[in-house]
Amino acid sequence: MASRANHHVLLGAALLCAAALVCARLGVVAAAEPTPAAVSNFPIASDVRMAGDAKQTRFVLDLDKPITHRAFVLADPYRVVIDMSQVSFRLPAGVGTAGRGLIKAFRYGLVMPGGSRIVFDLAGPAKITSSYVLEAANGQPPRLVLELVEVDRASFVQSLAPEARPELRPAIADAHAAAPASAPAKNRVAPLSTLNSVTVTCSFTG
Repeated sequence: MASRANHHVLLGAALLCAAALVCARLGVVAAAEPTPAAVSNFPIASDVRMAGDAKQTRFVLDLDKPITHRAFVLADPYRVVIDMSQVSFRLPAGVGTAGRGLIKAFRYGLVMPGGSRIVFDLAGPAKITSSYVLEAANGQPPRLVLELVEVDRASFVQSLAPEARPELRPAIADAHAAAPASAPAKNRVAPLSTLNSVTVTCSFTG
């Protein structure tokens, strides 16, 4: 009887050891499986198209979801800037080094967490006739569209923000210099040239 009892004890211990070994192996296998990479929720820019000539030019950026943006012009040299919510740029290699029509070239990149920018170098003074985002429709993805038209220098300057207008810069600089030294820092506006050197030249690819 004692021998049979010992036999059952040994058999039970062997079964427990086997079960523990199986569980341990399963644990190693599970730990070794790769975890899915974190997926970015930022909109993806996948391609660009340009059409038109030196009188009128259209730029189209293909996206996988709509974005918010604003577009404006800068002078000396002539440029158009599009600021937008952060985008993951996955454009073809070399895109932007050559343009078409009013667009000589463009560069793009992240300028701050949550914000991306495209800067277009223009062949001459131009006006933004419209900039808008189209929803996906008829088999086409969401698109950011920028439309430009050629203008003369005077019309271009009139479309600039006051801080960017060449003839107003001396007056604005004098006004800033005359401001009381005790004025709160938050009320002071950095010169546009300073902002350009930080946000445009330091953060772009291409």
